[in-house]
Amino acid sequence: MMTKMDELFKLLEPLNKTQGEHSVTVTFYPGMKGGVINFMLDWKTFIGEKEFDNIDEAIKFAYSLRKRANINY
Repeated sequence: MMTKMDELFKLLEPLNKTQGEHSVTVTFYPGMKGGVINFMLDWKTFIGEKEFDNIDEAIKFAYSLRKRANINY
């Protein structure tokens, strides 16, 4: 059974396997359910960070990053 954490990492993994075109990191705040996703897409033309309060928000944002990067696998 895949956990939500597994789902998040599975969604973001392809973004880090693009030989530098895209890069994503996830930081979870100790003792909290939230954290931040830092991202760089399209050879540094779209850079930013997105805070999340729970894993469901992070998963939803991961889907939007994949869509923006046009990664469908």
